[in-house]
Amino acid sequence: MTNSLNSVALTERHIKNIFSLKQKSWPNGSPIQIVVLPQNDILHERFCLDTLDLFPYQLNRIWERQIYTGSAIAPIVARSRKQLLDYVLTHPNAIGYIDSEVSDESITLFAID
Repeated sequence: MTNSLNSVALTERHIKNIFSLKQKSWPNGSPIQIVVLPQNDILHERFCLDTLDLFPYQLNRIWERQIYTGSAIAPIVARSRKQLLDYVLTHPNAIGYIDSEVSDESITLFAID
């Protein structure tokens, strides 16, 4: 789900590419800013397992490799679900995920572009 007037339909492949740092920009060329919860947060674990088909430690290794080689910048780690939501809502090009505590769906992926 995207959350803006200039919404972009995201396929499962897009989501996996974005969060594995393979896709680094939106179709308009703007850089994607990824916002996630801490690795030990249950929602982050569910997002990794259910959406990305990866364990959180596997995703972290992908990020570390990309960051170490200089081919990507680190995702922003929000301290709380509210902080993640607030960040995405106030920063153009940010993408993150929330759960039913904030949304009426189990896990909602959203982006502002």
